[in-house]
Amino acid sequence: MYIETERLILRKPIREDFAEYWLMKNDPMATMYTGGITPYTYEERYKMFQEEWVDSGQNSEFTVIEKESTMYIGYCGIRYCDVMGENELLYGLCLNSWNKGYGYEAAKAVLDYGFSALKLACIAAAVNPQNTYSEKILAKLGMNYAGELPMSGMEKLRKYVLNVEQYNQRRV
Repeated sequence: MYIETERLILRKPIREDFAEYWLMKNDPMATMYTGGITPYTYEERYKMFQEEWVDSGQNSEFTVIEKESTMYIGYCGIRYCDVMGENELLYGLCLNSWNKGYGYEAAKAVLDYGFSALKLACIAAAVNPQNTYSEKILAKLGMNYAGELPMSGMEKLRKYVLNVEQYNQRRV
């Protein structure tokens, strides 16, 4: 699977993406709102990356590449979330890619894909309330605040949702 936006390429993750993914998952700034630095060893996280991203057969989780530099800048996708009982929009960007609009651009492309190609009825997102930038992205995408999610071992997260009817109204 391949999605192209004005400045980004979203494609299926490959093994060669892992080194940059590992660096991002171990950057305290890049992970401060997403549960923190990975508690797994390099080998454990590599196996998880391989199983969950490369070999999963999912067609809704993408590596995000900056077109101009061809550099790995993060991930974006949709994955079913047991806690929410819904399909969840997820994304993470390397610190050097923050404040450039890439999060919105990638998330918008994935939402479009989720509603148009995957024919999903609703897509949700969870955000740490301290992550004001991510909340702005979700609002700009048209997602609506839908309450708090109690998470074990973490502070409560805020839930946002967008259903296909709301999505279609925004596109008119």
